[in-house]
Amino acid sequence: TYGLTEKNDKTQEIVKTRKLSKIKKFSTTIDGHRTSISLEPVFWEKLKELAKYRRTTISQLISKIDSQSEGNLSSAIRVFILKEIDSQ
Repeated sequence: TYGLTEKNDKTQEIVKTRKLSKIKKFSTTIDGHRTSISLEPVFWEKLKELAKYRRTTISQLISKIDSQSEGNLSSAIRVFILKEIDSQ
């Protein structure tokens, strides 16, 4: 049964990883315009934490990220989050 339990644990971990890495659309407002952003839920949750930590709204934080980046906003958000994690 040990092998079976170990296999089940690995399967559950794979399922959990796939759920966390599956991209979803999140709606927000940027500078008064409704938009949706495609992100993995783990990045959206981290973005919410960072906004709360900075005592701002997600929309304001995304607007700041957007104003400081060029190109794809979803990618800019991911890079921003990774830089924030590295600086902690």
